[in-house]
Amino acid sequence: MNKINFFALTFTLIITVTACSSSGQNVAQLGTDEQNAVYASVSWLDQTVGFVEDENINNFFNKTLIARLKIGAGRSVKTQQETDNLNNLSWQIYVLNSGQRNAFSIGDGAIILTKGLVMALKTDSEIATIVAHEMSHQILGDTSKALRESLSSKKPQAFFFSLEEELEADKLMLTILHNANYATNASLKALPMAYRVEAESFSGKNAEVNDSIMNERLNAIREMLQKSGLSNLMPKKEKSSEFEKAKKGLK
Repeated sequence: MNKINFFALTFTLIITVTACSSSGQNVAQLGTDEQNAVYASVSWLDQTVGFVEDENINNFFNKTLIARLKIGAGRSVKTQQETDNLNNLSWQIYVLNSGQRNAFSIGDGAIILTKGLVMALKTDSEIATIVAHEMSHQILGDTSKALRESLSSKKPQAFFFSLEEELEADKLMLTILHNANYATNASLKALPMAYRVEAESFSGKNAEVNDSIMNERLNAIREMLQKSGLSNLMPKKEKSSEFEKAKKGLK
């Protein structure tokens, strides 16, 4: 998963203010140290870059969108642990005042979207795709695992997931979108916009490698859509867009 340039610095701060957490905790039992780490990340990002303070867009994300995706996720999870993760995390979306296009999760339900990405995406299904993908990483335990490893190693690091983890998150994302009545094919447009555009500058990988990874994910999504019979669900234009209305005040 792509991260913005300064995100690794966040964990320098986190490690100085928290103790190492137990590697035996699952997401639903997020330890105090991990919760403190997430809080430190949010506070640091707010102080260093700042979050967008717009009532309309924040209400859309944290009331309308999260509520709908949680219903879809509730119909999509397969194990008790995934159900516990979904229900026990403190889901909250923050819009970072950055022109980059990016999205990432930092644990305990916290999801960061950059303003640049919010402005670039157009439809409800496109923005739902990105949030559902980040939710999926947390429901599946990827983010909590990375957070624990970061704290226990005492080394500042961003969260980069394996291709296998990304594909599993994409698979759950599609199911959540479908069960929340969003257009699943929106993922084919939205994912490259969020995770490809600025990848080279902060992942240390060249553009060809990043393009290859994204193309493999997109091909896997096309195959999943075709097998599930969902490949024709992308409308030419959504009938109404609460997302577009909500972000009208952003500049």
